[in-house]
This record gives sequence, C-alpha cells and structure tokens, in this order.
Amino acid sequence: MIARFFILMLGLLVAPVCCAASFDCAKAQSEDEVAICSNPELSHRDMIADEMFRRAVDIAGAKAAKPVARSGLAERAACGSDPACIAKAQQGLVDALAALIDSRSGGMEVGSKINYGSRLGMQVTVSSIRGIGTSRAVIEVEHTREDATTFCREYVQKVTPKCIKDELAVEIGGEFSGNCQSGEFETLTSDQLIFKGVSKTEDMADYEIAVKDTGELLDGSSASGYPVVLEQFMALCPNRR
Repeated sequence: MIARFFILMLGLLVAPVCCAASFDCAKAQSEDEVAICSNPELSHRDMIADEMFRRAVDIAGAKAAKPVARSGLAERAACGSDPACIAKAQQGLVDALAALIDSRSGGMEVGSKINYGSRLGMQVTVSSIRGIGTSRAVIEVEHTREDATTFCREYVQKVTPKCIKDELAVEIGGEFSGNCQSGEFETLTSDQLIFKGVSKTEDMADYEIAVKDTGELLDGSSASGYPVVLEQFMALCPNRR
C-alpha cells in the first residue's frame, strides 16, 4: 500500500543524525523530547513520524490526522525518558497514520495504473496523489511507453513501433480531480461530471453520475464511459462508496 511504500522510502532517505528531530531540540522540555534529542535512533524515528503526519494531513485532512497524532504523542509522553517505550510509541503512531492514509487512498498509489478509456489497455500511470477524500482531491498521471505497449498488445494485439508511437500521441490530460464533498469531478478527458450517490432506479447503474452542465445521467454502459469515470471518481473519493 502507498503508506508502507512511503515509510520504506523515508527509512532510506532520512539518515539517523543526532538532534535532527522534527521539533527544536533547543526548546525540548519534556522527558520524552529530551530523550529523543539525545538519541540518534529516536530522533530518526521522530522525523519519520512527522513526515507521515504531513502525508496523512495531505491525503486524509487535518481533522482526521490530528486526533491520531495527539493520541500518539500522549502515549509517547507517558514513556518519560524510557528509550524502548518511546520507540514503541513512535512506531505505533507511524502505523496508525499509515492505516489512516491507506484507508483514504482507495488502494491507489504512485505507479498504479488507471484507465482513461473503455478499450483494453487504455491506461495511464499514477505519478502523484494528494488530497484523496477531500474537497481538493487530485491524481496526476503519465502516459508511459509501458502503457502504450500494453494498449498495442491487449487491444491492437500487435506491438509495433508505429502502434506505440501512435498511442503515445493520444492527447490525455495530466491529471483528474474532484471535490469529494460536492461530488463534482473532472476526468482525464476533461469531462465535467457530478457523482450523485447510489442509484434510485433499478434499471440504471449502481451509482448515479451526471453531466454537470445538463444533468443528464450516464446510463452505465461502456459506450457512455460510465465504468471509466466511476473508477476515476472512486480513486479520488473512496469514502463516497
């Protein structure tokens, strides 16, 4: 999952350095803060927890992330100057923040594939994720050579340099975005739509998605683009399922 990958990368990029905590060690007063500032490993762990908190705020929002952080910091403070206890509390906070991130990411992570069209192999690669589940959810994508090759193999059923070149030339938006509170979203093909929730009509699709300007409901068929745009919306707003 995205949060676990993020933790791994932090462990590789943030080297344990004495006094490099997320807070100003010159102002450390509590026993746990003093212990962290004097211990390179605890300082390193503190920086990872801080980066995870920032990531959680970005994806899940401050209202969801702050209570998790407060609980973790209270548990850490209760350890006093005990290094083993502090390390355990720090890991608990990182795990809790990671779980929050994963719950709001909809399973989408950097490197994931998502469809831009209804034909086999019409896919792009996720390059950036932010604000998932919020009023400013954005997923940026790249149309890679690997994606083009997949289209040629699965739909055209013949991988040639020309096929790959032609597929890479297809104009695809660099991102799709949405407001998970209002349900308004813009797809990779720049369609302006509104997610209205569970369908009230038995012969329609499971969820109602309407064209923003006209209010016309997509009929749930591949021809209407419904499966593709629903996938994009759910990636942005997994909490609206």
